[in-house]
Amino acid sequence: MSARHVRAPATGTVWQLAAELDAPLAAGSVVLYVESMKMEIPATMPQAGRVTAWLVRVGDAVEEGQPLAELG
Repeated sequence: MSARHVRAPATGTVWQLAAELDAPLAAGSVVLYVESMKMEIPATMPQAGRVTAWLVRVGDAVEEGQPLAELG
């Protein structure tokens, strides 16, 4: 697994994927949303790049800090 990932900002459920695979994204761009305690929390790009693979699907339960997407 790549060392570069977007990680879950909180424990919750993947609510929405907000980026397309291999699309160029700026640092801070929203990649997906995690629902936690009825709030939609964005997971963002830590640096400019591309999402090369999703590691989760909508509806998956995730833990804070868990890798959600690989970056390339």
